[in-house]
Amino acid sequence: MAAITSSVTHETSPRAGRASYVVSNGVTIPAGALVALGAGGYLTNLTDTLGYEFVGIALETVTGNTSVSPAVECRVNIEGLTLKGVAVASLAQANVGDLVYCESNNVADMDLTASTNLDAVGYVSRFISAGLGDVTLFTPAEHLGL
Repeated sequence: MAAITSSVTHETSPRAGRASYVVSNGVTIPAGALVALGAGGYLTNLTDTLGYEFVGIALETVTGNTSVSPAVECRVNIEGLTLKGVAVASLAQANVGDLVYCESNNVADMDLTASTNLDAVGYVSRFISAGLGDVTLFTPAEHLGL
């Protein structure tokens, strides 16, 4: 190891916005699906599975193939966007600010009940009507902090 003694320009990218992940072999991820990194580090559809970490929403439909070079990747929105007017089971005005969970890749399956293996994917940011509101998703870093 040695200290830097002259100027160095590093290749960088912003932390928020979009990212691309290698998809698990044989897994089809539809555009708009909630996605997670599995225990092996590959992107997959979100499910309430031990070791899965929520990362965001898929921006394209892909089927994973890790036997090709380069392996198939999927672009993911990881900026913690707000989903407007989504169904959240049992949502009421008093739930604004509460954590939101999802046990599948479908945002229509969001609820306020803690999942068995997966931390919350976001929080209620606005109440519209019974069972309907806005949900602000967590960034991957926010999710890891839970």
